[in-house]
Amino acid sequence: MCTHKQIKGSDISSPDNQKKIEFPPHFARGISIDEVPINKFGDIPRVIQEKKTNELLFGILRNGSYINMYLSPEIRYLNPEKKSGEIFYIGIGGGTLEKNILKEKAKSLLVIEKDKSFEDNLKKIKNDYQENFDYLIDDILDFDFNQLANNTFKIISNLPYNISVPFILKMVKNQKIIPWKEMILMVQKEVAERIVAKIGTKRYGRLSLMVNLKNNVTKILDVKPSSFIPRPKVDSTVIKIIPNSKYAHVDDEIFEKIVKICFSQRRKKIKNNLDQLDINTAQLLELSNISPDIRAENIDIEGFCRISNNYKNLVKVNHEDF
Repeated sequence: MCTHKQIKGSDISSPDNQKKIEFPPHFARGISIDEVPINKFGDIPRVIQEKKTNELLFGILRNGSYINMYLSPEIRYLNPEKKSGEIFYIGIGGGTLEKNILKEKAKSLLVIEKDKSFEDNLKKIKNDYQENFDYLIDDILDFDFNQLANNTFKIISNLPYNISVPFILKMVKNQKIIPWKEMILMVQKEVAERIVAKIGTKRYGRLSLMVNLKNNVTKILDVKPSSFIPRPKVDSTVIKIIPNSKYAHVDDEIFEKIVKICFSQRRKKIKNNLDQLDINTAQLLELSNISPDIRAENIDIEGFCRISNNYKNLVKVNHEDF
């Protein structure tokens, strides 16, 4: 995270010698740090770390002119008191976060990175931390977590926003075979709001229920677009997800099936949506103590658990009778 003070135009004076700073005629990415052109965004954390100064001069090309500002880098730890365990990190960036995780005495760190252009950074970290660091070039959505079956681990990632929901659902739907014990993720704020949404709200739905069925979710902090270079168009939020066993008795697949059907048409009454099932809907709702006239957004997680368990029992009875 960086704090900054903006200086207009190219007539910038250095705080040390008050000389006018001449910027290069162009930057590969429209960005320079202390007059060093940035060739790719992944170089930004590395350059910042190498400078080792309290204040850096950033130049950013916008609409044909330069915006110049002094930035003060600041590292913040989400859990500074926790300094052990296996860490599974998705996405390498410039390597700054990875190095600080290792410095915080993580037992081991495995990085999964899809972009091969970051492999040089990974090799450098591997050279410095040979005993407790490793990496794989792979797509996290295709990664075979059976490779980690004998180890419990924590997951940390600033997820690409286009894969955040598929990744989170993959992890929560496969908790029995993927032994993760904590996830700290930065996601698009809208996704975080859907995950922590309360019953009766517009954002409450399938994602809220699937994630919270067997996990506790905590919102840690919001991150404004101004915290990033380049600046994204949306706000971000850091969340923490920790497994729990409160609803361990619920069949995950049946729960997902029921929730998906119930939210397939949000404005319909719950009975009308559940009529898609090959079962006596009125009997199912009566056993579950759910009114047939309410909508899915007004049923809490315990209500969906009752529907799921009763559906499973009714299907079993019907099969036995047959």
